[in-house]
Order: sequence, then structure tokens, then C-alpha cells
Amino acid sequence: MVVRVRFSAPPITPPDADARLPCQSQGGVSAPSLVSAGTAEPAYDAAMRRTVRVALAGAAAAGIWAAVDPALRRGCRTRYGEVRLVGRLLAPGRAWRPVGLAVHLVNGAAFAVAFDRLGGRGVRQAVIAAELENAALWPALLVVDRFHPDVRDGTWQPLLRDPRVLAQEVAGHALFGVALGLLVPAAR
Repeated sequence: MVVRVRFSAPPITPPDADARLPCQSQGGVSAPSLVSAGTAEPAYDAAMRRTVRVALAGAAAAGIWAAVDPALRRGCRTRYGEVRLVGRLLAPGRAWRPVGLAVHLVNGAAFAVAFDRLGGRGVRQAVIAAELENAALWPALLVVDRFHPDVRDGTWQPLLRDPRVLAQEVAGHALFGVALGLLVPAAR
């Protein structure tokens, strides 16, 4: 036995040009416009384009950091790496490298958007913001020291109290801040 059920809905008709939308007030004043003053371009589109540009700048700054990270490791005499930190937590085997890099780039993009939305501008403010983020997240290394595969298998020494890892992180965040400050568009 086959049962066929048919659903039908009334046809969707476009709203009347003179009809009032639910978000418009009844007092004759319309809802705020999304159109920029003096242009036909929606303000939303301009804000979205800026957000995309800023996110790309943040991803580029994180990419610069990832490219320079081997030199930072050599200079600070550590085996620790920012991309490996995230990648080995999230992906098994050799997949850690692309996963870690992708997460690192996305984190850079998200940081840049937050920096921009909070009104941050220029190299000085970007370096300060990056170092504040580093300081705020530093205690999380306590968890990393307990669960990260590289610490557990002895590849890395515990990170939280290692002054060379701290120096590497300070240098990496400073580099990221300089690159971000130079890449984020100045005018808002």
C-alpha cells in the first residue's frame, strides 16, 4: 500500500509597494535606511567589504608569522611551533600541518576583525593588542602542558614555565602586530 501525501501552500506574492513593513513605525517615520548618505551603495556592503579586507589582512599577517616561525624557533632554541601547537591538538598524523596552518590563519583573520571593530589602528596599537592577547592566553598553556601530544611524548618540554617559549611567543606576536598594523586599511 502506497500513501501519497501532497503538501501545497498558497502562492507567494510580492508585497504591495505601498504596504508597510512590520519593522516600520506607524507614525509615518520609516525604519533606518541601510543606504549610505549621498550614495546608492548600501552601507552593509561597504562594511562587509571592509570586514573582508581586514580579515584577509589578519590572515596574511598570520601567514607571515607562520613563515617566520622556523627562524623564531632557531633564534629562541626551541622545538615549539605555533602551527604545530594547534595542528597536533586537532589532527592526527601528518594532517596536523595543513590543519594547524588553516586554524592559525583563521585565528589571525578573527583577531584582525576584532581589532578593527574595537577601533584599533596602526602598528603600535596592533602590537599592543597582540601582546595583550598573548598575555591573556598564556595561562592556557597549563592545559596544553597536560594534554598536548608533543608535551606528553617528550618532544616538547612543558611550555608554561619555559622562558625561551615565552620569548618566542612575544617575538611572534610582535611580528604579527607589526604586519597587521601595516596591512589593515587605515580609513574607516
